[in-house]
Amino acid sequence: PEIVNDVYDMSKRPKTMKDWLTDEISSKWKHDRRMDILTVPEADKFGPPDSYPCKAQCTNGGGSIETTLCPMMFPPEQKTLLKYLKPTTRVFEWGSGASTIYYSQCVKSWTSIEHDVGWCKQMQRMVPPNTNVRCVPIEKEFEVSF
Repeated sequence: PEIVNDVYDMSKRPKTMKDWLTDEISSKWKHDRRMDILTVPEADKFGPPDSYPCKAQCTNGGGSIETTLCPMMFPPEQKTLLKYLKPTTRVFEWGSGASTIYYSQCVKSWTSIEHDVGWCKQMQRMVPPNTNVRCVPIEKEFEVSF
């Protein structure tokens, strides 16, 4: 999509974690997504409601986690994944979302492949600076699978 507002403006993407933590654009976006999750009328559309509040500390020597958005997992699942993430870890994932924003704060680098171009463009602007979201649309012949 063309740049219609700051949500898609990569020139305004913070370059450091300190700047990302205080960035008004991504803070508002994360808050709005959290409200979408917590006020959705359909039970479990975005994951278990008891995923909020989430743990605010990386394990294995990592720092604190900004927790406006929590991974859409049950707390024991969150804890299990955090156990394996270290400040030296490099992660590659298929699909991006709240978990990408949350867990990427605990690792050296995070790369996510996202097929939904509109969502991908938002995620590229909103993720922490150590995170790279790549847009890879589904080929026409496979769209029916999604």
